Amino acid sequence: MRSLILVVFLALGISAQAQVNHIGRFETAHTNNNKNYLLISNEEYGATLFMLKFKETDRKYPIDVQFFDSELNPVWQETMNVPNTYFQRGYFPKGAHTYLLFQNRAKEHLLRFYKVDPIKKEIKEWETNKFIDFNITQFKVLQNTAVVAGYYRERPAVFTYDMESDEIRPIGDVFQNNSELLEIKVNRDSLTFNVLTTQLNNRKERTAVVNTFDYKGNVVRGYGLKMPEGHQVLNAVSSSIKDREQVVAGVYSNKANMAPTGIFINHVNSTAQQSIQFMNFGEFDTFLDHWGDNSEKLKAQARKASRSDKSWKLNVDGLLRPFIETDGKLVFSGEFFQTFGPNALNFQRLNFWQREMTGLTDQQVLEQLLWQGPFDSFIQPSIFMDPRDLARLNFPKEINYSHSFALGIDYKGNVLWEGSTEIDEVIDTKGEPTHHLGDFLITDNKAYYGYYQDEFFKTKVISDGSAGVDVSYPIDLLNEDEEIVWERDYTTGLIRWHKDKFLAYGIQHVKDDKKRIVYFINAVSVEPGLISAGKN
Repeated sequence: MRSLILVVFLALGISAQAQVNHIGRFETAHTNNNKNYLLISNEEYGATLFMLKFKETDRKYPIDVQFFDSELNPVWQETMNVPNTYFQRGYFPKGAHTYLLFQNRAKEHLLRFYKVDPIKKEIKEWETNKFIDFNITQFKVLQNTAVVAGYYRERPAVFTYDMESDEIRPIGDVFQNNSELLEIKVNRDSLTFNVLTTQLNNRKERTAVVNTFDYKGNVVRGYGLKMPEGHQVLNAVSSSIKDREQVVAGVYSNKANMAPTGIFINHVNSTAQQSIQFMNFGEFDTFLDHWGDNSEKLKAQARKASRSDKSWKLNVDGLLRPFIETDGKLVFSGEFFQTFGPNALNFQRLNFWQREMTGLTDQQVLEQLLWQGPFDSFIQPSIFMDPRDLARLNFPKEINYSHSFALGIDYKGNVLWEGSTEIDEVIDTKGEPTHHLGDFLITDNKAYYGYYQDEFFKTKVISDGSAGVDVSYPIDLLNEDEEIVWERDYTTGLIRWHKDKFLAYGIQHVKDDKKRIVYFINAVSVEPGLISAGKN
């Protein structure tokens, strides 16, 4: 029998606690015909699960679609079919609806769009041949317009596509040489979107350009970040425009380094005046706490360099997440890892695929691109990943994660708090290191980082400036007499859901009087308060 116990890890200096409550669990039988699962948060509207089945003789791939309400109760199920000449290039949740984008593998100008509508209980699809052959890396939807972005001849390319009228419109001012596409962001008004790209200034240093368009592709406004000499943008994300103000934050380097120095925050006020601040990693209380015995030495070096304006860099890179925007405040966040080379573009594109395109974990993306994953649990690369991407990117075979990090920021660009927690490394049966990434959640003015590992949901309050894991909670099964015999570690993960809730998922071998193999989803909530045991 599983004991419902809360295990509390109280590291030095940690006082923040949280209460974890089990909400519900969903299971579906996993067989050899189930090739992959994609779980999408529709936030307060619910969640959508896509279960793809595959046979080599099939001309179409059947995908079972299951929609859940906000308490994880199944409320609607349907099946969609995708021709086997197409592979997924993106998904985007919009209220209760979920949009998916597929691209023809041989003829890249052929695209298919699907709209999953659990309210009307229908799945609509559109097919168009009006796009150019280009490598798609981002996909968003606002109003009835899809924003499709990527690279054409190594230059950023962005298009709007009216799915009802079949009209396509290219977005100007982004198709530039020596430029990278950093972000496509739908703003909170659901009427406009931001396009962030890099650009070389007259000193041949990388800066960022921020353009905002309405859903028809018309220009709303645009500006370039005014970076001082010796500072370069490596990566960045943008906020929505609020009262004509906007924040852009990201990772920067100083001098000629391509390895990062720290984090910058740029604020544009209602009269288009910019103010920018730079903080090297050593100026944060917790960012360098995850380098073992070298932490204090690195902090001292970084702070000394900051005071003397000397060049300083750190072999680290980050998978930046879009801003979390809530209650008039912003959260800049991401997972960071150690690097040994200037691979910012490669890792940035990994970020697109992992978080916004495929929904897969880093480990699954790596396994798919390298064609190393077990075929009873992954879609073949021709479906979820284009094998040619491996050659395009010189993709890394290993990512050495160190920690997750978050900054609370107001719309004036002021830092309100910071926090981080270490990302655990696990050695699998092959002796290979794997890492369990989770997600950030903001509730009751507290920021949490949660992840799922080894049958336990783990979370930490990070907005108090501390580091480390605070609470570990054993995942609940359907019956107390059951036990987990084996968990397929490379299939598990966790996503932010809505309010104070996370969703953990993966494939488990569960045993009661007999063994069964299931794909599971567990919903849990976190809240500040005293530690308590048991179910809700």
